[in-house]
Amino acid sequence: MTVTEPEGWVRHTFGTRYADNEGRLLKRESGASASQILRIETLDHQTSAAGLAYPARVGLSPMSRSDGMAGRYLPLKSQAITQDGSTSRWSVSPADFDAFARPTRFTRTGNATRVDRVEYYDNTALWVLGQVKKRICGSGPSGGCANTTVEETVFYPSTALPWRQYSYGHLLQTLAWNGNGTLHSVADGRGYITTFSNWHCGVP
Repeated sequence: MTVTEPEGWVRHTFGTRYADNEGRLLKRESGASASQILRIETLDHQTSAAGLAYPARVGLSPMSRSDGMAGRYLPLKSQAITQDGSTSRWSVSPADFDAFARPTRFTRTGNATRVDRVEYYDNTALWVLGQVKKRICGSGPSGGCANTTVEETVFYPSTALPWRQYSYGHLLQTLAWNGNGTLHSVADGRGYITTFSNWHCGVP
């Protein structure tokens, strides 16, 4: 499918294999025209859940004869971006998807290679899933940043809202919330507080 967008020409390629990758975006090309492509993004999805931590299906479609993809987990397992003569890649091993088909460990390659890990905060009692709890640099070039916690967020267990946020072990900010879920105040790492009030349509 080719689209002319305000920022230029874009071509999207979708999967067509029934009950395998149909409807999934496989490639996105962009540039000035079909003969002047400046950026190519290639995507690949994990189409089989056999032997993995997550279930193959999370539901069924009432139109099962024509919609074999509904209710299936098909997580992105690799992405490659080629631009200006260089290619960068993001990839995850199938064994590193968790029970919700989320990547817990992934590799990024380009001029160098780095492996990162992600920990999630799920509060099933409040129906809150997928908030990022930690981002950990597993390994970097020449062993740099090994097992370093890059980002960490501590959540209020009663509301699942963010409480304290850290970067490389240093406190960045502490958040306080109103009973209706709007932000009440933010205290920075040195304790200086900014208070928010008179919320209207999501704007303080």
